[in-house]
Amino acid sequence: MCLESAKEYAPLFVQVLNILYDEDIIQEDVILEWANHKEHAADESDKIFVKQSQKFIQETVLKRLNEGGVKVKRNRRLRRAKA
Repeated sequence: MCLESAKEYAPLFVQVLNILYDEDIIQEDVILEWANHKEHAADESDKIFVKQSQKFIQETVLKRLNEGGVKVKRNRRLRRAKA
């Protein structure tokens, strides 16, 4: 992927990553493995996606793992049903 495209789509990627995680489609270990692999990749565009995802990884994934807590799913369908 070209560097300009990576810069353009990285913020959207973080939103998609958050939704996939929130909906239990991907797990913590997969996100961390992906970030570790891409962080050391030769392709600069890969590093942009990891860098944009760092806040989500730190504040959501690692925090939850460090607390040893159960993931509380923010169920959008449930919220819509209540509305």
